[in-house]
Amino acid sequence: MPETTNVSHSEDFDVCVYCEPIQPIKAFEFEVEFNSTLMEANLVTQGSIFDGYSVFFNEGIIDNVNGTIKQVYGLTIGLFNTSDNGTLVSINFTSKCENGTSALEINGVGLTNETMYIPVYTRNGIVVVS
Repeated sequence: MPETTNVSHSEDFDVCVYCEPIQPIKAFEFEVEFNSTLMEANLVTQGSIFDGYSVFFNEGIIDNVNGTIKQVYGLTIGLFNTSDNGTLVSINFTSKCENGTSALEINGVGLTNETMYIPVYTRNGIVVVS
């Protein structure tokens, strides 16, 4: 995620969740939290990290009342993985007509190789609505 994204009132904008694998990955999972008084999530789309592979992708469950997107995941089908950097997902949001700052927190992050979870480091983002 970008460290800070500045948006105007009632603006559609995209936030990408980017990954730089430290070893080959086959699958990912995570959840996102945001301030629902300042913005709402519209759509989660598959990113480019698994381009060229058969993929099972779940765009998650958007809850704009509580400001969450849960159960986002993707995995390659078959014996495929990637070490390439890329976008896991792109999330489209619309800002509301209130000024403020919303954290974009990525939680429950899991990256797996063929057999187990691998270590991850995450960096959250911030959206400033003005």
